[in-house]
Amino acid sequence: MTFTGTHLRTLDDKNRLAIPKPFREGLGGEAISQVYLAPETDKSLSIYTAQRFQERAFELQNASDKLNSKIYLRLYYSQAEGVEVDKQGRIRIPDRLINFASLSQDIVLLGVNDHIELWDKNRWDDFLSQHSPNFDDIAMI
Repeated sequence: MTFTGTHLRTLDDKNRLAIPKPFREGLGGEAISQVYLAPETDKSLSIYTAQRFQERAFELQNASDKLNSKIYLRLYYSQAEGVEVDKQGRIRIPDRLINFASLSQDIVLLGVNDHIELWDKNRWDDFLSQHSPNFDDIAMI
């Protein structure tokens, strides 16, 4: 499944987030009972299926000989967590990941090919205004 699109959502008072139906279907539909939340760059979070999270772990393990890779892996895996998807298609975001991504009540979910990204709406709006004018230049990579 290729994830695409942008969806606005709101965190409820228990830090639960409803995953939009097109994304739920891409994650496995009603059969999905768990996804993985992981920290990403630009203070965002990613949502992965268990299979894709394992593939990502393999990629990270084999990707780098950089000096900082051990530090990155510690930070990444200590923050990543498997979370339950309830019957209403909601996930509860752990407090430490809410703090990491500086999430407020308004959330943006983005389809980014093989995963879903979760951003604070204000942070996403800032990212868009900073990078959208350069779309053509960025596309030339």
